[in-house]
Amino acid sequence: MDKLITKFFSTTSSVVKKGMAAMLCMGLFWGVGCKKNNPISGTEPDTEISLKGTKWKLVGIMDMLIGELTELEPEDCEDCYTIAFDNIDDFFEGKAVEVVFLSPCYTVNYTFSTIQFPMGIERPDADDIYDGNLYLEIWSFNFREVQPFELRDSELKLYYNDKRNYLLFNKLK
Repeated sequence: MDKLITKFFSTTSSVVKKGMAAMLCMGLFWGVGCKKNNPISGTEPDTEISLKGTKWKLVGIMDMLIGELTELEPEDCEDCYTIAFDNIDDFFEGKAVEVVFLSPCYTVNYTFSTIQFPMGIERPDADDIYDGNLYLEIWSFNFREVQPFELRDSELKLYYNDKRNYLLFNKLK
């Protein structure tokens, strides 16, 4: 009986130790977040398609409930409504019309097709012109939490509002 009890506790102890080690590893993985020189966290893509080192221009805001794409004014502005994912540091930058916004950290998980800006989007208190304030509000209030995305060749869809809306971007050369 003593041998059975000793074996039970040593086995349980081993299982508990393995469980605690797994929990510690998971905690380290989630706690690290963005690391210097690694803007893409999670699993790297199986293909050459990646957000790292890319720049995107907004086509419009899609409302999935009514099936309507809204283009923001001014439409003829080349550098308005753009976003860029840095290739070297874990840095993200966007521009409305006149106001630039940024995040010092972003994470992408290609396995689950999710993106997050865990430290939020930093922007100046200044108001923008045209539809710039709408664009800034979407970024400020929706991308701190994990959000789904779709990435295909030269098209990027960043979903928000429980996938009822998305920002549609075309890749810039």
